Amino acid sequence: MNTPVPRNTENVLIGPPGLSGELVLMDNAVGVIVFVDGRAGGRYKLRNDFVARVLRSYGLGTLLVNLLTDQELRDRRKLFDKNLRVMRLMDVARWLGLRQDTADVPVGLYGEGSGAAIALMVAARLPERINAVVAVGAGRAELPVECLPQVRSATLLVAGAAEPDALELNQLALQKLSGPKKLEVVAGATQLFEEPGSLDLAASLAGHWFESRFNRQPAA
Repeated sequence: MNTPVPRNTENVLIGPPGLSGELVLMDNAVGVIVFVDGRAGGRYKLRNDFVARVLRSYGLGTLLVNLLTDQELRDRRKLFDKNLRVMRLMDVARWLGLRQDTADVPVGLYGEGSGAAIALMVAARLPERINAVVAVGAGRAELPVECLPQVRSATLLVAGAAEPDALELNQLALQKLSGPKKLEVVAGATQLFEEPGSLDLAASLAGHWFESRFNRQPAA
């Protein structure tokens, strides 16, 4: 199999308020995946960078974007304002729809933990724009139960087998989702997927999911 080659890497500003991000587009990309930054800190940026590289090996474009500005990250009220991040992510999805090179490309959302909740909330509000979602490691505090029936995007839930309570919640969430859906359980993984090989497997599951869903359905 030929390794997909990035067509373009671009540092972008999406505004107002001027959200910074890195957009990587591939030749003949089957979709663009937006990473939802549910957690702050360089440690999680490294995780997203790793998963983004895996997804690009599937021919998927990636957009890693900070949903808060540097100044907002220093404000605890905004740092934990989930609704603000939801609105920002909706703006990012619409921004992709306005670009000539991404307007007709399917959009997917990848989120871990609280980022998974934000992704699902946006999918519920923008069903015409969000084609697929991968939610990794979502627990009791993250799963937005009230909006799940409105999520019609193809959704993959990835849960760790070592967290029985979180696994049960994901099983209940799966029943509430309205669109194409699946739950994958990673043996030996806890909610943060920090065990050796667990994030690698979650990233591969995400790549397969996005690739298969985008190849089946046209862009909105």
